[in-house]
Amino acid sequence: MADILFKKSILRPFHLIVLLLVTGIFFACEQKEHLKIDENFINLYLELRLANLGNSHKAERAAQIRKVIIQKYGTSAEEYTAYLEKLKQAPEVWSEFQEIVLKNLDKMEKAHKGE
Repeated sequence: MADILFKKSILRPFHLIVLLLVTGIFFACEQKEHLKIDENFINLYLELRLANLGNSHKAERAAQIRKVIIQKYGTSAEEYTAYLEKLKQAPEVWSEFQEIVLKNLDKMEKAHKGE
């Protein structure tokens, strides 16, 4: 009888550890799936980056243009920054985001050249 109680008491902590690990993995995967790359955010990001590049020597003008662009997309600078930080904290999503941005930039360049 003591042998059975001893085996059960060892298995309980083991089961608890396994349960905690599985739960942690489940929630980690679930959080990752909730972070979707928004097409509007891609366009907003791209426009802001281009505005910064085009007006890098005129800080005040660049700030005005950024404000107009952010308003155009119906968001705030704080919301933009918060979403950008969420993307950066998920390396796989950030990498995918950057790839999409580069593809869109290539499309814009080709359209501008008339290709």
